[in-house]
Amino acid sequence: MFQRTLLSLTLLGLAVSAAAPSTASAEPTITESPAAPRTRVNLETDPFDFFLGGYGLVVGVRPSALPHWRLSVATFALDLPSFLVEIDDANKGFSLRIDHGFGATGSYHFSEASGGFYVGPAIGYFINEYSRDDLPGMVTTVHSFNVGAQGGYQWFPLKQRGFYLQPWMNASVPLYTSRDPKVGDREFHSPPVNVNLLLHVGYEL
Repeated sequence: MFQRTLLSLTLLGLAVSAAAPSTASAEPTITESPAAPRTRVNLETDPFDFFLGGYGLVVGVRPSALPHWRLSVATFALDLPSFLVEIDDANKGFSLRIDHGFGATGSYHFSEASGGFYVGPAIGYFINEYSRDDLPGMVTTVHSFNVGAQGGYQWFPLKQRGFYLQPWMNASVPLYTSRDPKVGDREFHSPPVNVNLLLHVGYEL
Protein backbone atom coordinates (compact mmCIF):
# COMPACT_ATOMS: atom_id res chain seq x y z
CA MET A 1 0.00 0.00 0.00
CA PHE A 2 2.79 2.36 0.94
CA GLN A 3 4.70 1.57 -2.28
CA ARG A 4 1.60 2.26 -4.43
CA THR A 5 0.99 5.56 -2.65
CA LEU A 6 4.65 6.58 -3.15
CA LEU A 7 4.46 5.65 -6.85
CA SER A 8 1.27 7.72 -7.28
CA LEU A 9 2.86 10.76 -5.63
CA THR A 10 5.95 10.42 -7.82
CA LEU A 11 3.88 10.26 -11.01
CA LEU A 12 1.81 13.26 -9.86
CA GLY A 13 5.00 15.26 -9.22
CA LEU A 14 6.31 14.46 -12.69
CA ALA A 15 3.00 15.51 -14.26
CA VAL A 16 2.98 18.83 -12.40
CA SER A 17 6.60 19.49 -13.38
CA ALA A 18 5.85 18.83 -17.06
CA ALA A 19 2.82 21.11 -17.01
CA ALA A 20 4.56 24.03 -15.27
CA PRO A 21 5.91 26.71 -17.65
CA SER A 22 9.67 26.93 -17.88
CA THR A 23 10.97 30.21 -16.48
CA ALA A 24 14.05 29.96 -18.67
CA SER A 25 12.08 29.66 -21.91
CA ALA A 26 9.68 32.41 -20.83
CA GLU A 27 12.44 35.02 -20.75
CA PRO A 28 12.56 37.05 -23.99
CA THR A 29 15.68 36.76 -26.14
CA ILE A 30 17.44 40.11 -26.53
CA THR A 31 19.41 40.59 -29.74
CA GLU A 32 21.46 43.68 -30.49
CA SER A 33 20.57 45.29 -33.82
CA PRO A 34 23.46 46.63 -35.91
CA ALA A 35 24.16 50.33 -35.55
CA ALA A 36 22.37 52.43 -38.15
CA PRO A 37 24.66 54.18 -40.67
CA ARG A 38 25.39 57.78 -39.74
CA THR A 39 25.83 60.76 -42.03
CA ARG A 40 29.51 61.50 -42.61
CA VAL A 41 31.09 64.74 -43.86
CA ASN A 42 34.45 64.91 -45.62
CA LEU A 43 36.79 67.89 -46.02
CA GLU A 44 39.78 67.42 -48.31
CA THR A 45 42.30 69.22 -50.48
CA ASP A 46 45.03 68.63 -53.02
CA PRO A 47 48.20 69.98 -51.37
CA PHE A 48 49.95 70.28 -54.75
CA ASP A 49 47.47 72.98 -55.81
CA PHE A 50 48.98 75.35 -53.23
CA PHE A 51 52.51 74.68 -54.46
CA LEU A 52 51.33 75.44 -58.00
CA GLY A 53 50.05 78.92 -57.21
CA GLY A 54 46.46 77.96 -56.51
CA TYR A 55 44.13 76.40 -53.98
CA GLY A 56 41.82 73.43 -53.63
CA LEU A 57 38.88 72.52 -51.42
CA VAL A 58 36.47 69.58 -51.59
CA VAL A 59 33.41 69.11 -49.37
CA GLY A 60 31.66 65.75 -49.44
CA VAL A 61 28.82 64.04 -47.60
CA ARG A 62 27.83 60.38 -47.23
CA PRO A 63 24.16 60.55 -46.18
CA SER A 64 22.85 57.90 -43.80
CA ALA A 65 20.06 57.12 -46.25
CA LEU A 66 22.63 56.32 -49.00
CA PRO A 67 25.59 54.85 -47.09
CA HIS A 68 27.39 53.65 -50.25
CA TRP A 69 27.37 57.09 -51.91
CA ARG A 70 29.55 60.14 -51.30
CA LEU A 71 28.42 63.37 -52.99
CA SER A 72 31.10 66.04 -53.32
CA VAL A 73 31.61 69.55 -54.67
CA ALA A 74 34.99 71.15 -55.30
CA THR A 75 36.63 74.44 -56.16
CA PHE A 76 40.26 74.81 -57.21
CA ALA A 77 42.86 76.78 -59.17
CA LEU A 78 46.45 76.14 -60.26
CA ASP A 79 49.15 76.77 -62.82
CA LEU A 80 49.82 73.59 -64.77
CA PRO A 81 53.49 72.57 -64.67
CA SER A 82 55.32 73.18 -67.94
CA PHE A 83 56.25 69.53 -68.34
CA LEU A 84 52.53 68.68 -68.51
CA VAL A 85 51.67 71.58 -70.81
CA GLU A 86 54.50 70.74 -73.22
CA ILE A 87 53.93 66.98 -73.44
CA ASP A 88 52.66 67.84 -76.90
CA ASP A 89 55.53 69.49 -78.80
CA ALA A 90 53.00 71.82 -80.46
CA ASN A 91 52.50 73.49 -77.05
CA LYS A 92 56.12 74.54 -76.55
CA GLY A 93 56.21 78.04 -75.09
CA PHE A 94 52.59 77.95 -73.85
CA SER A 95 51.43 78.41 -70.27
CA LEU A 96 48.09 77.27 -68.92
CA ARG A 97 46.40 78.37 -65.71
CA ILE A 98 43.11 77.02 -64.41
CA ASP A 99 42.02 80.33 -62.96
CA HIS A 100 38.83 78.90 -61.46
CA GLY A 101 37.60 75.34 -61.48
CA PHE A 102 34.40 73.89 -60.08
CA GLY A 103 33.53 70.20 -59.91
CA ALA A 104 30.94 67.76 -58.63
CA THR A 105 31.27 64.01 -58.20
CA GLY A 106 29.13 61.09 -57.13
CA SER A 107 31.32 58.35 -55.65
CA TYR A 108 29.96 54.84 -55.12
CA HIS A 109 31.89 53.12 -52.32
CA PHE A 110 31.89 49.33 -52.50
CA SER A 111 31.67 49.17 -48.71
CA GLU A 112 29.25 50.97 -46.40
CA ALA A 113 32.12 51.51 -43.99
CA SER A 114 34.51 54.40 -44.42
CA GLY A 115 37.44 53.82 -46.74
CA GLY A 116 38.07 51.48 -49.64
CA PHE A 117 37.61 51.64 -53.39
CA TYR A 118 35.05 53.82 -55.14
CA VAL A 119 33.99 54.83 -58.66
CA GLY A 120 31.49 57.31 -60.09
CA PRO A 121 30.62 60.12 -62.50
CA ALA A 122 32.16 63.58 -62.49
CA ILE A 123 31.44 66.97 -64.04
CA GLY A 124 33.55 70.12 -64.10
CA TYR A 125 33.45 73.74 -65.17
CA PHE A 126 36.79 75.41 -65.94
CA ILE A 127 37.96 78.96 -66.64
CA ASN A 128 41.30 78.45 -68.35
CA GLU A 129 43.86 81.14 -69.20
CA TYR A 130 46.28 80.46 -72.06
CA SER A 131 49.39 82.54 -72.68
CA ARG A 132 52.69 82.38 -74.54
CA ASP A 133 56.19 83.15 -73.36
CA ASP A 134 56.96 85.15 -76.51
CA LEU A 135 53.77 87.25 -76.25
CA PRO A 136 53.84 88.70 -72.72
CA GLY A 137 50.58 90.21 -71.55
CA MET A 138 48.44 88.39 -74.14
CA VAL A 139 46.00 85.99 -72.48
CA THR A 140 43.15 84.00 -74.01
CA THR A 141 40.40 82.94 -71.57
CA VAL A 142 38.37 79.86 -72.40
CA HIS A 143 35.37 78.53 -70.48
CA SER A 144 34.73 74.80 -70.74
CA PHE A 145 32.33 72.21 -69.35
CA ASN A 146 33.55 68.62 -69.02
CA VAL A 147 31.94 65.30 -68.13
CA GLY A 148 33.70 62.11 -67.18
CA ALA A 149 34.32 59.35 -64.66
CA GLN A 150 36.53 59.01 -61.63
CA GLY A 151 37.68 56.40 -59.17
CA GLY A 152 40.12 55.94 -56.35
CA TYR A 153 40.87 54.58 -52.91
CA GLN A 154 40.16 56.24 -49.57
CA TRP A 155 42.73 55.09 -47.00
CA PHE A 156 42.55 55.74 -43.25
CA PRO A 157 46.08 55.04 -41.92
CA LEU A 158 45.18 55.60 -38.26
CA LYS A 159 43.06 53.35 -36.03
CA GLN A 160 41.11 56.36 -34.84
CA ARG A 161 39.42 57.35 -38.06
CA GLY A 162 39.41 60.92 -39.24
CA PHE A 163 42.53 61.68 -41.28
CA TYR A 164 42.77 59.94 -44.66
CA LEU A 165 44.76 59.86 -47.91
CA GLN A 166 43.00 59.47 -51.22
CA PRO A 167 44.84 58.62 -54.45
CA TRP A 168 42.42 58.88 -57.36
CA MET A 169 42.12 59.34 -61.10
CA ASN A 170 39.62 61.00 -63.40
CA ALA A 171 39.10 61.07 -67.14
CA SER A 172 36.88 63.63 -68.88
CA VAL A 173 35.95 65.06 -72.26
CA PRO A 174 34.80 68.62 -73.02
CA LEU A 175 31.15 69.02 -73.98
CA TYR A 176 31.40 72.78 -74.39
CA THR A 177 34.19 75.32 -74.95
CA SER A 178 33.54 79.04 -75.32
CA ARG A 179 36.25 79.55 -77.96
CA ASP A 180 39.40 78.01 -79.42
CA PRO A 181 42.45 78.19 -77.14
CA LYS A 182 44.41 80.34 -79.56
CA VAL A 183 47.04 82.89 -78.55
CA GLY A 184 48.34 85.05 -81.39
CA ASP A 185 48.80 82.87 -84.44
CA ARG A 186 49.16 79.58 -82.53
CA GLU A 187 46.51 77.31 -81.05
CA PHE A 188 46.98 75.22 -77.93
CA HIS A 189 46.58 71.48 -78.60
CA SER A 190 44.34 69.84 -76.00
CA PRO A 191 44.07 66.03 -75.80
CA PRO A 192 40.66 64.54 -76.73
CA VAL A 193 40.47 62.98 -73.25
CA ASN A 194 41.85 64.69 -70.16
CA VAL A 195 43.34 62.22 -67.67
CA ASN A 196 44.49 63.31 -64.20
CA LEU A 197 46.22 61.40 -61.42
CA LEU A 198 45.80 63.10 -58.06
CA LEU A 199 46.42 62.69 -54.35
CA HIS A 200 44.06 64.29 -51.85
CA VAL A 201 44.46 64.68 -48.11
CA GLY A 202 41.27 64.81 -46.06
CA TYR A 203 39.44 64.46 -42.77
CA GLU A 204 36.13 62.72 -42.12
CA LEU A 205 33.80 64.12 -39.47
